[in-house]
Amino acid sequence: MTDVTAVVLTIGEPYTERAIASVRAQSRPVHQVLVIENVAPFHRALNKAADRVNTAFFLQVDADMVLDPACVATLLATVRPDTGIVVAELRDPLMGPVVGIKLFRTECLRQVAMPDTISPDTDLVDALSRVGWRTVYLRTALGDHRPEYTPAYAYRKFLLEGRRCRYRGAQGALQWRFQRLDEVARTDPAMGTIADVAHIGVANGFFLPSVRDGLTPWAGRDELARVLHLVDHDPDAESIAGLGLPDGRERLGDVFRRFARAGQALTSSGEAAGFRPTLRRLTGPGKDWRAIVAKIGLCYGVFGSQSDETAGARDEAALREFVLYGVDRGGSTLRRLKARAARFRDVLRSRARVAW
Repeated sequence: MTDVTAVVLTIGEPYTERAIASVRAQSRPVHQVLVIENVAPFHRALNKAADRVNTAFFLQVDADMVLDPACVATLLATVRPDTGIVVAELRDPLMGPVVGIKLFRTECLRQVAMPDTISPDTDLVDALSRVGWRTVYLRTALGDHRPEYTPAYAYRKFLLEGRRCRYRGAQGALQWRFQRLDEVARTDPAMGTIADVAHIGVANGFFLPSVRDGLTPWAGRDELARVLHLVDHDPDAESIAGLGLPDGRERLGDVFRRFARAGQALTSSGEAAGFRPTLRRLTGPGKDWRAIVAKIGLCYGVFGSQSDETAGARDEAALREFVLYGVDRGGSTLRRLKARAARFRDVLRSRARVAW
């Protein structure tokens, strides 16, 4: 037996028992399986679990995970006296390797609670680092992430992913998500619709106003119905008439506004058939900001607040700050200034320039 409790978080998913079975099949058995049911949002569930654990470590197991038999043993083998968290990857059918499965030192969660933010796990890592605890990342997969990838699940998940990228100023993470979803849409017909739904989720989620923990049961049926209407068309049909692709001479602000107007016009006319093929055309290398900004603009036109000039200017400013400086405009002043300084250093070193 090990000094590890497996904490299984569930809101009633039908595959919860599958996750528990993978815990019980570990080569290094856990001390206890503690099931936390129907507690939301996520930070509350994990903090409640930490209060109930009586072992030195605990493993966070979501209901949609299936762990490899060596998972617990491998995570424990990396623990050192200053280790607060050990993180390993999981294999995801849509995104490939993702983060992941986490082993927590219980003392850390007693010292620093999981925060109520849109990105509670990364904020916890930062908070623990400030008091001397280290997070170890293993670049190896120790299980599978196996949710039921319905359109509703994909949209909700990637809606939050878009907001998290903005909150963290994670330019590379946003670029990687769009690139990976492009690849899946192009090469995997079975997952193509899910990838398109996820695209819309990331782009629309970028503009969510809240920075609180959003991992709660979701009831956005009207919004989901609009998404399903957009993807209920042939992706190889004609794209929106007259909407040329962005080129290297077009400023990013002009790209965003042009594609936002196109999305708005599409919604006003009730003709959704051109949306999906247009979205599919907006592909490029992983760091092609014009393709990414065009996608975000197109989705913003469908879902955003162009009728409210103040909201539109605010949202465009948020995207501009993120693309140019890798920062959330709603974040702290000090964080924004640091990000701007870092960005200017990068520009000077590379002589590259992104013009808005």
